[in-house]
Amino acid sequence: MSKRHRRVCPNATKTAFPDQAAADTALATIREVYGRNPVAASAPCRSYVCACGKWHLTSQARAYGDQS
Repeated sequence: MSKRHRRVCPNATKTAFPDQAAADTALATIREVYGRNPVAASAPCRSYVCACGKWHLTSQARAYGDQS
């Protein structure tokens, strides 16, 4: 994708991963280091694809029936 056609990330302050596998690997690493009960209440719990086409981590659980 050329620079001219790159989509701007609406979550530019978040780490962007190139694909779901990379995001899920980072999530697994966070869980391994901090355990399932990390100190921060905002610890990431899942990955999601962004409007920019990259993947991010979020601490928000999916809403019931949400497949995104």
